[in-house]
Amino acid sequence: EKIAIRCFQDASDSAFRWWGYGGEDKILWWGGRIFLFFWVFLSLLKNLICYFNKNLKNKLINLDDLNEDQLLKKGNGKLFLNNHIEAIEFFSKLINLNPNNWEAFFGRGKAKFGLKNYEGAITDFTDGIRLEPPQIYNFYIERGLSYKNLNNIESSEKDFSIAIYYLNQLIELIPNNELAIFKMGFARENINDYPAAIDDYTKLIKLNSENEIAWFRRGLVKEKDGQINE
Repeated sequence: EKIAIRCFQDASDSAFRWWGYGGEDKILWWGGRIFLFFWVFLSLLKNLICYFNKNLKNKLINLDDLNEDQLLKKGNGKLFLNNHIEAIEFFSKLINLNPNNWEAFFGRGKAKFGLKNYEGAITDFTDGIRLEPPQIYNFYIERGLSYKNLNNIESSEKDFSIAIYYLNQLIELIPNNELAIFKMGFARENINDYPAAIDDYTKLIKLNSENEIAWFRRGLVKEKDGQINE
């Protein structure tokens, strides 16, 4: 690599003498170019081989050999990496094994949402809601976002309102639950209840002044509410 770059630099420095000199400069220039080309080509080839080996390894995983916990872990891992198609494969296999696994429906719904398959996401979130999961408000929030992306504002606001109902219950039990307060503000923001959303984000900032997302969301809501300079 260093030899190729040095050859290229040396040739570039003498480029203005290109037509005035004979073979040595030309050989140096062309040698550097050719060496650099092959070095870049081999580097790309190496990266491509590593990429395809990694994907081949993933494809060779036999889903039938994985238990429920492993399928859930694999699915969530793929979801975290935004590999939505493979995430759906793991979650679907898990659902086939256990149709009552609400985490699988939630994960698959999120993956479908990531692929902009909002109708499919709504179906999975709805199936998850029927299982009455412990964090049911998350399903209503995600389904509300799915409806919103389909411009079904009525259904979207209905879901966010239901989420607010469940979040209120949670916050009554745990008043300083930062995640619940944030989701409450987010849900209120999505039904255009800006003053209440600002109050939620403000409460969250008082609990944790280093919560950058809360600062950002509050500023965004204030802008929507016309409070640009506040």
